[in-house]
Amino acid sequence: ESFWQHQLDGLALFVTLGWVKIFKLPYSVESVCVLGDKFLLKPFLPFASDLTRYQILALSQDTVALYQGGQFHLEELELAGEVPSNLIEALGTELTEPYLVTGSHSGRAGQAIHHGHGGRREEKEIDIDRFLRVIDRAVWKHHPEGSKLPLIVAALPEYISRFVELSHNPHLLEEGIAGHPHELDKERLRNEAWQLISPKMEHDQQTAISTFQASKQFGKSADDLDEVAKAALAGRVETLFIEEGRSVPGKIEIQGAKVAVSLSDRNPNDLLDDIAKTVMRAGGRIFVLPTAQMPTDMGVAATFRY
Repeated sequence: ESFWQHQLDGLALFVTLGWVKIFKLPYSVESVCVLGDKFLLKPFLPFASDLTRYQILALSQDTVALYQGGQFHLEELELAGEVPSNLIEALGTELTEPYLVTGSHSGRAGQAIHHGHGGRREEKEIDIDRFLRVIDRAVWKHHPEGSKLPLIVAALPEYISRFVELSHNPHLLEEGIAGHPHELDKERLRNEAWQLISPKMEHDQQTAISTFQASKQFGKSADDLDEVAKAALAGRVETLFIEEGRSVPGKIEIQGAKVAVSLSDRNPNDLLDDIAKTVMRAGGRIFVLPTAQMPTDMGVAATFRY
């Protein structure tokens, strides 16, 4: 009884002999029960895809924090040891003297962070720029899991504009979340991040559909189920489109050196699920779209790498 009293909006259970895995989902999913020789992952694609994920870098002189999330969730990541947690850690002995007077906050491992009121403003501004450059390089180098995700900066407005100007991260958004990190809770970060990410997602989707349509004349896209399945297995699919809610009973079969698509109403497996998992393993993008937004009426379509 207590199990059901502590649930979120959705629930996923994966069960096999001697093994059970339960996921509490922060979003609703269609009720479905599948009995087969492999797990069904397609219902989670719209939420697990890199296309809906992002990172947030929260910055101030005494705070560096990195978050990763999507539309319905956000979690703080543990910073790699090589990523400084504040300005003093970033610059060390190269920090200009105006900062090194009577102090206030504390950083990683209790390290004091001191704020001075004297000295030349130009030197302090140079320190801030150097600090931002160090953080930009460190996050890019030591957190490769987010190297392909959009990055949003959460900081005071003057820090956002300077970080955007100095950063070499190609996935950094020009707009950020304005505010001191100490005043931005996770719920506000998630809500404001999604407002920034949503337009980018829509643009990426329309660009992918236009590329699919333009690639037809060059033989680099298709909506034939058999052709798409074989291309996926060969690692040729760059972008896959799947119609939301559609299932195709069947599976991909490897017969010697040949690849065959087996369709059968009696097959508990979903061929579209097989194709999607194959494309994911090869690093392809996947869009799960409502019927009206699909580029064809075949339920599946793909753009090829070659």
